[in-house]
Amino acid sequence: MARVEQGFDPEADTADETAMGWAYRLFARKGLNATLDETDRHSFRQAGIDPEAMTLLEATVERMKSNGEATPSKARLAEVIQVSGAELTAGTVAQATPVYLRALGEALLRTEERYRFDALDFGALTEPTRTRREMSDAEITHRPETGRQGLAEPVPVTTPQAMTASSQPRTSAAVDNSDVAEATPWTASADSVKAVGEKLINQKLGDGLWDDKTARQARMIFDLFDRFLREEALITALSDLCQTHLDAFDAFLRTLFKSYGKSPKDRQRSVAALRLESARRPETERGLSGATRNRHLTFLGQLLRRGKSAGIVIDTQLDLTEFRARKAKRGRDDRPVPTHAQIESFFHMPVFTGCREWNDIHGTVRNSVCGRA
Repeated sequence: MARVEQGFDPEADTADETAMGWAYRLFARKGLNATLDETDRHSFRQAGIDPEAMTLLEATVERMKSNGEATPSKARLAEVIQVSGAELTAGTVAQATPVYLRALGEALLRTEERYRFDALDFGALTEPTRTRREMSDAEITHRPETGRQGLAEPVPVTTPQAMTASSQPRTSAAVDNSDVAEATPWTASADSVKAVGEKLINQKLGDGLWDDKTARQARMIFDLFDRFLREEALITALSDLCQTHLDAFDAFLRTLFKSYGKSPKDRQRSVAALRLESARRPETERGLSGATRNRHLTFLGQLLRRGKSAGIVIDTQLDLTEFRARKAKRGRDDRPVPTHAQIESFFHMPVFTGCREWNDIHGTVRNSVCGRA
């Protein structure tokens, strides 16, 4: 419809929508409060964005955040999730949001193709009704301008890699699903779960507070949490962590097969492959126990505190408390009632029967400590 509006400028409209496409890519990778940092700028420059387009992109990101344009429609998200057959929960919304934003970005990055190339050949459609003179005029009108031969062919969209910490660009056509069977290796940045987790482990081992077994348990959950954030939430930095990510991870642990971690291959599997493996298991073999989840949550809490102490800006509202499994009964209700013999032995102690002296409490002379007190 924009093409028929008075004053329509395809060049300006293409630039605006392309900038929005890159912005949605950024929001999908770093969350709805994302800002452009130097790493992002470097990545976009490698993707071929010139300084003028970079300035427009920065302004677009701020505009979309301030007016709520970046926030996806809750109704549309719910529809997409339900159509996929998944249950509508906070966890599935958290997982679907970056994918939905990424899809919007991909569509907008193809704006140039939409404006410059029509899928329907109107010239061939109306050819029988046009005179030779009209066809000649039309051919002149649609002839590519001299010096702009590049417009005659679609320009492939080059994008920064969103799922890893690497800033090397890749084309949008180079997307594959090979990481479904095996997790994709990557180099950790200083503010990643992997990097901060290793700092914490080395610190605890160095201080003698953890043994090797505790360190292995911590490294296992840090590795799983890192994979989950990269593959499901499309983030790598702890500064991008949101409460919805924690909620989604808790839901994932509650469906993960109980024997996770016993096989060395588990650390090489992608999150999608782990979900498939969990789905194959009987219901009795799915879902980590409350005690195991609590141990993992304790490690994650220590991870977040270590990240903050390293100067990483982490959301202060993050809270793991509600994810912890609680006992149905009070601790005192779990303790057994003392037997008659135990009670009798207790009241035969010197404090009740008396003693010879303070330094001879087992003497038989009646000298009640209680009475003297």
